[in-house]
Amino acid sequence: MIFENVLIPLQLNESSARVTALADAIELFGTTNAHIVHVSADAGADISTARHDRLSALSKTMAKNGVRVTTEVSSGSPAVAIPRIAREHGCDYIAFSWKAKSWVQRTLVGSVTQDVVRLSDIPVFVHKRPIIPSTESYQGPILYATDFHETDTLAIPLLNDAALGPGEVVLLHSGERAPDPVAEGHRSRSVEAELARLAAGCPNRSVKTRSVLGSPRRVITAQARRLGARLVVVGKSNNTSRFSSMLGSTAEAVVNQTSMSVLVLSPASASLRIATQTADTRIAT
Repeated sequence: MIFENVLIPLQLNESSARVTALADAIELFGTTNAHIVHVSADAGADISTARHDRLSALSKTMAKNGVRVTTEVSSGSPAVAIPRIAREHGCDYIAFSWKAKSWVQRTLVGSVTQDVVRLSDIPVFVHKRPIIPSTESYQGPILYATDFHETDTLAIPLLNDAALGPGEVVLLHSGERAPDPVAEGHRSRSVEAELARLAAGCPNRSVKTRSVLGSPRRVITAQARRLGARLVVVGKSNNTSRFSSMLGSTAEAVVNQTSMSVLVLSPASASLRIATQTADTRIAT
């Protein structure tokens, strides 16, 4: 499974309803093991008592869906500790239950979620809204914003999985116009060919493709809102190419600016998956 093991950081002020909604969401990814952690910036006297008790109570809510749950209370900088704990426990991704902050709060104290999105070398899921339609009449699409890098190897199998619920998939690429008509024609044809290739990898879905000119962070959030997407999937990349790269800052902006649940895919995880698949193929032959 791609997303079998998850790390779930909790602040301990989450309601049972928020934790239950997150539990329902991670079940759709095929998750079977959850390590729930609370990272305290201060090692207060209650770190081993009240916080453990609260964490234990919330973990029982998570375990109701049949997910095997373990817990941990730690201290230190949450933005640094959370990716480290995820690596130590071999987690496939990190899942947050989003709580919106005002622009003043983001300016003064920042956002742990956005910091982890930037620092993590594994995927990060930020739950805001249910990603399964609650009624038959609402079947908003899953929007995947791609720059045609390694993260496609993680995204396409997930998007093709019927467990994510009904509805179509929209594959989106955004970039700047080339400097002259000839180069723009080449760029446009290349993008359309790449989108068609990815669409062919989702035979279980109705797939639409879109190529939109403009800044990726603006285009993604605008398209997600216009389409009424129920889940936005975006890859982050630190490499430039002939296509417009979606840098980590774009993923952070999408997480912060859209009201939809967001799954941020990491190129490091995708590269590991490619290497594993290659090794398995060599062994089989």
